Amino acid sequence: MSKKPKAVLTPEAAAAVDGLAAEVLQDARTTLTVHLRFLDRALGQMGPVASRQSGGAAPEDFRFGTDGRHLYYDAFQVLWDYKEQPTLVAHKYLHSLLHNLFCHRYGCQDLDHKLWNLSCDMAVELQILNLDLPFAEVPVQERQRHELFLLEREDSRFGHMTADQIYRFWKDRELTDAQYALLKEVFAMDDHQLWYQRPASEGAQTNDPGEEMEKVWRELSRRLQSELELMQKDRKGAGDLVQSLKELHRRQVDYQKFLKRFGQMAETMKVSEEEFDYPYYLYGLEHYGNMPLVEPLEYSEQKMLRDFVIAVDTSGSVGGPVLQSFLQLTFDLLNQDDTFFSRMNLFLIQCDDRVRDAVRISSVRDFEAYTDRLVIEGLGGTDFRPVFQYIAEQQKKGAMPQLQGLLYFTDGNGDYPQKRPPYPTAFVLSDPAFLKDVPPWAMRLTKTKEELEDVGT
Repeated sequence: MSKKPKAVLTPEAAAAVDGLAAEVLQDARTTLTVHLRFLDRALGQMGPVASRQSGGAAPEDFRFGTDGRHLYYDAFQVLWDYKEQPTLVAHKYLHSLLHNLFCHRYGCQDLDHKLWNLSCDMAVELQILNLDLPFAEVPVQERQRHELFLLEREDSRFGHMTADQIYRFWKDRELTDAQYALLKEVFAMDDHQLWYQRPASEGAQTNDPGEEMEKVWRELSRRLQSELELMQKDRKGAGDLVQSLKELHRRQVDYQKFLKRFGQMAETMKVSEEEFDYPYYLYGLEHYGNMPLVEPLEYSEQKMLRDFVIAVDTSGSVGGPVLQSFLQLTFDLLNQDDTFFSRMNLFLIQCDDRVRDAVRISSVRDFEAYTDRLVIEGLGGTDFRPVFQYIAEQQKKGAMPQLQGLLYFTDGNGDYPQKRPPYPTAFVLSDPAFLKDVPPWAMRLTKTKEELEDVGT
């Protein structure tokens, strides 16, 4: 990204520069509005503000970028960019806008800033490339295509990854300083300094738009997703943009509630808090010689898990630590009083391209003992079908008379059954990139490596 030259101007000349820069930015915004009308609301939310007129909101060395509320720019930088390549200003404007629509600045404080910045820039430039916009085309895009071609040879999904997925891609690899410098030069278009600004001291003005701005941008991106779903046949690259927005808005289902979807209504010997009248009960104890006027109901109906299968993918693509974390999380939830019967019929299956190990567990204590001595079996390819075949064989033998469902933990990259099984099935994916591959008859949930790494910490 080219840098503006140093210059010292009189106040009159500086005012003229500011005016010209504002006109260039207004022209860029008009161009984006004319060609991408679906971005009209979003463009109206991000008002341009000259950095030297920001009252200290933008650092002195700030060139071009957004904090979620405004688009801050250095007037000299805008004019320099326009002189170098007139389409560059519209390109950078769109680049910063997409950062907001994908909420890249929110929740990034605890991430590796260097890798997150690069991942977000690459994700945004991917979207712009896929949209194929002649009015925002810049020469560096040829280099971008070349670098993406090389990366897609390593992972074919790279051309359609979100920022989160690209971040995980780099976290799993050792990115050298030279590689980072090259990719930053090719993909970086704006300044992310404002993303990491901490709120000012109490009582002072803060530059952080906060949770309210995040809500605004999430709502704008939801509207954009809905509009694009209606028009994506008429807009090249809109399908990729819709898919990325869907990934942003996928519902984060509580894992405990997700487990209980497999439950069944059953009587449990437990006081029903909703139906029991405590005042009437205590009145009898106080006035009639410890004689209650009503006995507590000793049952309540709750959803429980009984006959159930948990399959874990032990292929090399998932990895032992992630699998161990998943089992630990599952055990912690199953170990709660109202989740399982005191006796259960649970099958734990390890599998890659075949069933490697299958254990029947009848109590939470057995589950804990199994996970404590767990030895990973497999580490081959991934094929989900053998598990379904194994379950069918067990049902024929009468081993699973009340099967309530199958929970399959995997990265999602494998061969799925063609036909829907006669019981509920859910795939818990460690990699959201494969969500689209899960058959429509199955429930799906993601538990990323980062989320599972937090288990027990």
